[in-house]
Amino acid sequence: MYRQIGIGRIDNLGHPNGKDLAGDLLLHSSILKEFEFLPVLVLVLIIMIQDDLRCRKRCDYNYFLDYQLRWADNDMYAHVNNAQYYHLIDSIVNTYLIMHCGLVPSPPIGKALSPNNQIGLVPRSHCTYFSPVSFPGLVTLGLRIAKLGKNSVEYEVGFFEEEKEEVCVVGGFVHVFVDRLTRKVDKSGHGMGKELREGLERLRDEKIVDSKNISKL
Repeated sequence: MYRQIGIGRIDNLGHPNGKDLAGDLLLHSSILKEFEFLPVLVLVLIIMIQDDLRCRKRCDYNYFLDYQLRWADNDMYAHVNNAQYYHLIDSIVNTYLIMHCGLVPSPPIGKALSPNNQIGLVPRSHCTYFSPVSFPGLVTLGLRIAKLGKNSVEYEVGFFEEEKEEVCVVGGFVHVFVDRLTRKVDKSGHGMGKELREGLERLRDEKIVDSKNISKL
């Protein structure tokens, strides 16, 4: 029906630059009716994505860390507070980056910076909750690469209760790697540093076990 729909552009109206778009929409009441399905479509897409995440199993992830829940992790409703999940997502991602990708977030005096002098900035994060966990339980965090680009990577983290295969929570975020000083992406075409990329590619393609027996956050 519509060849292309985007911000300020609806082909059927004949205004590629979006001029007088609001006026045209008012004049074309039939078009407004055509858009009534969009909220329903968005809802259906959200449900499909959540159902896909709900089906995650331990075998879908390539790097694991256990976390012993603390009394302070619980909130007034006797389950782990939503904000705490983001803290743990950040922790497993950065543990992997430091252990396997050469990341040095804040180098001490005399120690080299991270490869290519890059740091990761977070433009987007998400978390979907399926069932609660509570102190004094033990949870296992699984990490996988959802998408790997030239300058960016999208991580996904699943939370599993001890000895259970069903996922409780799925979250993650996008890292865009930029120069530490300029806060801009590399424009030379090289993208992220070699050691960083190799470590992320390993996480994407194979199961990773820490050689230094680091298994807990």
